Amino acid sequence: MFSSLGDVIKDMIMSWNKNVIINQDLLNMQERIASKIFDEAVKVEKKGLLFILRAPTGSGKSEVFLAPYFWQWIRGEFFSPRMYLVEPLHALLGHFRDRVQRYVDSLSRKIGLKISIGEDHGETVKSTYLYGALITLTTVDAYVYGYAAKRVQVWRTRGGAVTGRYTMPTGLIVSSLSIFDEAHLIQDEVFLAPRLISRIVCYLVSSGAIVLISSATLPMYLEKLLVRDTCGNSFQETWKGPGRNIIIDTRQRRLQDSILQDLSCERNNLIIVNTIERAQKVYKAVKEKCRESKVYLVHSLMRKEDRERSLESLKELKGRYGKSEDSREAKDNAKITLIGTQALEVGLDYDFDVLYTELAPIDSIIQRIGRVGRRGRRGEAIIYLDLEHHAPYYQALIDESKKIIKGLPSMNLDDPNNISDLVNQVYKETLIEELSDRGNILYIKFIEYIKDLHLLAYPPQRVFTLRPSFYIYLSLIRSSDMKEVDKDYIVDRDSIEKGLIKYSISMLRDHAFERLLNILKKIRDRDALYIVKDFIWDDRSGKESFKIEKISSNNDQEISDAIHRRETFVIILDEIKDLYEPSLGLDYTSISTAEEKPVRREGTRRR
Repeated sequence: MFSSLGDVIKDMIMSWNKNVIINQDLLNMQERIASKIFDEAVKVEKKGLLFILRAPTGSGKSEVFLAPYFWQWIRGEFFSPRMYLVEPLHALLGHFRDRVQRYVDSLSRKIGLKISIGEDHGETVKSTYLYGALITLTTVDAYVYGYAAKRVQVWRTRGGAVTGRYTMPTGLIVSSLSIFDEAHLIQDEVFLAPRLISRIVCYLVSSGAIVLISSATLPMYLEKLLVRDTCGNSFQETWKGPGRNIIIDTRQRRLQDSILQDLSCERNNLIIVNTIERAQKVYKAVKEKCRESKVYLVHSLMRKEDRERSLESLKELKGRYGKSEDSREAKDNAKITLIGTQALEVGLDYDFDVLYTELAPIDSIIQRIGRVGRRGRRGEAIIYLDLEHHAPYYQALIDESKKIIKGLPSMNLDDPNNISDLVNQVYKETLIEELSDRGNILYIKFIEYIKDLHLLAYPPQRVFTLRPSFYIYLSLIRSSDMKEVDKDYIVDRDSIEKGLIKYSISMLRDHAFERLLNILKKIRDRDALYIVKDFIWDDRSGKESFKIEKISSNNDQEISDAIHRRETFVIILDEIKDLYEPSLGLDYTSISTAEEKPVRREGTRRR
C-alpha cells in the first residue's frame, strides 16, 4: 500500500482535501525532506537531533514533519513512540487536531494503523503534565510547564482522602518527537520565551530528544539562538512554495474608522485587529452591514465552547462547499467574514479573498497575509498604518515594521529567503538587545530554577515564568451545571472546560490586573463568583468533578489575593447576561478601566 514516504504524504494530502491537484514537484520536495528527517532520526543514539524547517505558509510543512512519525510505524523502525505537536496558540489546537485525526483515520482504514490523539491545553483546573495520547497536541506554555513544573498531582477520593501520583513528563518528552509549529510566534515583548525555549531545546537534545522547529517567518536571530544553544546535531532545510503573490494596499488611516466604507460583503473577508476591544466593535459594525453574509468573531475572551462553535461553523461551510464537483461555484456563493485578533494568524485552512489588518510587527503581518490567496486564488491585503495605540506590541517594533511595510506593493509569500529578509530588516541585533534587556531578570530566574530542578524530587520553591505575563482561568458555566451535594457545590469537569477563558495578565503593566479585578468584583456583587477548591475523582463511575466555593465577602483583597495565587474562578452565566454574549464574548467595554499605565514589576528595571 505504502512503498515510500511520498505515498504516505500523498495519502495525507488527499485525506484532508480529496479534490486537491497534487503538485508533483512539491511532493518530491516534501518526500526528500521527510526522508532526511526519518533517516537521521533512526540513527540517533546518545545525542539528540534538531531540525529547523523554513517554508512558506501552505507549502506542506505539516505533512513533512508528520509523515516520518507515521512512516516509523509502517516500516517498524522506531525512533520515537510519542509525538508532541506544540502550537503557539491554544485556541486553534482543535482545528489542527481534526487535521491529524483525518490523517490517522485514513492510515487506519488502509493498513490498520491505530494511533491515539489527544490535546493538553495546560488548564490549571486539572493538570495532566503531557500524559495523554501517542500524539498529543499542546501549547508552548503547557509543554514548558509540563517539563519544569510541579510533578506530584493530588486529588481527593470519593471517601475524602487525599492521594496523588508522581509524574515524569521530562522522560516522556526526551523519548518523544517534539514539533514546534509556527515557532516565530513564541516571541514576546521582552524576548523571554525564545531564550527559555532555546535552553530547554538544548537540554532535551543533549539528552537524546528529537526536536523539529517549523516556521514560515523564523527570524535569523532566533535561528542562530537555537543552533548556538543546541547540544547535539542540527540540520536546516528551506524550500519554496508553488507560487503565490499577494497585492498589498497600505492606507494611512485607522481600520475601525474605515472598515465599513472599504469592506465588500460580497467577498470572503478576514479582519484582524490587535485588541479584543476593537475586534468586538468591528464585529458589531460589520454584522450590521453584512446581514446577508456569515459574520463570525473569534478571540480569547470567549468561552471555549463558543469559540470552537464559531470555528466549527467555518469548518462545516468549508466541508459543505468544498467536496462536490461544483465546489468552487458553491464556495463562491458562501460569503464569510471572520473577525478576530492574533489567534487568527495561524491554523486557518480557509480561502479568504481579502485581508483587512491593523499594523503589527512584520512577522505577524506576514502570517496574516498568509491567510489569503491560497490554492491559486487571487489574494489582496489592506494594511491600515494608523493605530490608536501600539499595545500589545512594543513601540519600537511597530515603528520599524511600519518603515518596511509602507514600501511594499506586493509580497511573494512562497520565497522563504524574501520573507526572511523582511523579518531580519526589523529584528536587528540592537532591537533584540533592547527587548531582551527589559526581561533579563526573568530569564535569570529561569536559569536558577532549572539548575535546582532534579530527578525524583519536588521542584524548587522559587517560581519562573515563560512569558512576561501569566494566565488566570475563568470558567463561565450555567447554574444548571452546578449541583449541591452535602452542602458543597459540585461541577463536572466537562462543564468547567467548556466554559474556560484564559485571561492574560502582563507582569509589566497593571491595566489587565485592574480590569480583571474590576469585573470579578462586579460578578461577586451579583452572588455569581466561585473559586475551584478541590478536584474530585469518583472511583465507581470514573467521573471527574470539582468542588467550588462561593466568594461572598465584600473584602476586595480576597479576590486580589486569589488572582495572585492564580486560582481558577467559576462564574455563573445566568447572572451576567449583560456582560457576556456567546457570539461576542465577554463585553470588553463593560469591564474597561482607566488607560493602561506601565508599572515597575519584578523582572523589569528602569531605563
